[in-house]
Amino acid sequence: MILAGPFVHLLLLGLLLFWKSPTELYEAKWTSGPVLASAFGLANLVALACHLVPTYVATSSPQVPTDGMSLYMLLFTVYADKSAVFRFCGDYFYGEGGCCLLEKQLDKALEWFDRGLEFFPGSFGMPFGKAIALFERGDFAQSRQIWLQLLEHPDTHQTRRNMLYCLIARTDLMLEPESPLDEAKYLEEAGRFSAEAFSNLPWMRDVKTVRAAVLIESGELDEGEPILRGVLRDLGKNGLDLTCFCYLGLAAAKLGNARDSQGWLDKARQLDPDSKILETVARKAAKL
Repeated sequence: MILAGPFVHLLLLGLLLFWKSPTELYEAKWTSGPVLASAFGLANLVALACHLVPTYVATSSPQVPTDGMSLYMLLFTVYADKSAVFRFCGDYFYGEGGCCLLEKQLDKALEWFDRGLEFFPGSFGMPFGKAIALFERGDFAQSRQIWLQLLEHPDTHQTRRNMLYCLIARTDLMLEPESPLDEAKYLEEAGRFSAEAFSNLPWMRDVKTVRAAVLIESGELDEGEPILRGVLRDLGKNGLDLTCFCYLGLAAAKLGNARDSQGWLDKARQLDPDSKILETVARKAAKL
């Protein structure tokens, strides 16, 4: 699997050299026929070299290792650090749990993540997946506690930290505090964490929607609502986002527009009638 990318580049280079000799490709003029073949060969050679450099590539998601880094970890780290073997094996449990999450089989997902934690207690992915399953099931306090603990995990790099901030902020909005003091505490934490994530990852849709949700919950409708409408606009004419629909509905309810509020919530209900976010936001809108 790791060698698939480099193999494709080598295969293309081999076919190119079978067609034209290196001398012909090197001496090709930009006005001659083989020029495209030369450019194609050079591009594949550069891509191959870049992929084999052992490093990480920064993306909007957590950093991704290059093929070279993956090979390094597989060929050297595994033998130098036996814990690396367990991390690779842990992907099996995480993958099975993730598939169950996609199928909305939350209890089975929790079983897989718990089994994974028995064998790999130091994993980042297993408790992360478990927290997602707990959130989807409505166990917001437990999922929040896990995500708070993961902030101190040794594998939590900056991108993961920002995503955890986003998830904790979203969970804070779902909690039903026992007192106004608790409500203020959760809202303050949601505001602080969502602002930090938004300042670092302002292009990510989930980060934008959570930040907007916190602003709307805080009564700052003039700031939150345009963010949500911007997300829908970026998604295009047929753009769908449950969180956007829910919190545009809550914003309308806060403004006293019951009809508009119900319209937005109905759109969210068409996407996922069993959503815990929808259930919580609809309950808040009904109280206004």
